[in-house]
Amino acid sequence: MPEAVVKAEVDAALHDAVHGLDHDEEALNKLLEEQGSSREEFDKDAQEAAERSVKTQLLLDSIADAGNVTVGQDELTERILFQAQRYGMAPEQFIQQIQQANQLGAVFADVRRGKALASVVESAGVKDTSGAVVDTAELFGSSEAETEADESDSAESEDK
Repeated sequence: MPEAVVKAEVDAALHDAVHGLDHDEEALNKLLEEQGSSREEFDKDAQEAAERSVKTQLLLDSIADAGNVTVGQDELTERILFQAQRYGMAPEQFIQQIQQANQLGAVFADVRRGKALASVVESAGVKDTSGAVVDTAELFGSSEAETEADESDSAESEDK
């Protein structure tokens, strides 16, 4: 397990927790006590969550590698637009921020992992609580449509 990646995840969880408290760790400790928890428990939970997250990321990266999962420019752009909207930012401003923070690769990896997960769900065959097969294309889109779109993008690029 890459400890530096786990530590970065733990640090991010702490940052997220204290961000709304003006980065006051004492305020976080007090809040945790009021909730019947402790800083030690928070740190332990953050460590466990980070380890699970990194394991999941590594697994999805392996699945993506094995399946030769690619990310098209349209998919990356769509994710960036979605994230910008989610944070209430103009897309150009969001792109500038993720570039300055060297996070464009993380956005790319997130899209790729999502596609890997979708491929696993699609191949597994999902059933609802009544036992009826769920059409995963409604949830994730069809891989055939993505393949056709990728081929169309390639053909357009070659024409230019």
